[in-house]
Amino acid sequence: MRELPRVACPVLVVQAEQDDVTGPRNAQFIIEQDGSPRRELLLLKQSYHLVSADLERATVADHLQQFCGSLALPRSEPSKAERSHAKIAA
Repeated sequence: MRELPRVACPVLVVQAEQDDVTGPRNAQFIIEQDGSPRRELLLLKQSYHLVSADLERATVADHLQQFCGSLALPRSEPSKAERSHAKIAA
């Protein structure tokens, strides 16, 4: 808990509202305390503790894919040297 303010990477917290192991207050605490400039909280209404295997697993997968995709660097065009190297290697 003491280290949360030092978190600098993007954070996605996925939490089931009806989780029988840990509640939404813990997820909210993480979101409020971490030092990341980018943080998101996904609250699920129809899932329990194993959100990746529960009723909303497709929602979890979609949101995770969007979150990670938004962090990816845009793909740039290969330089002239890279293109000629690719031709030689082929």
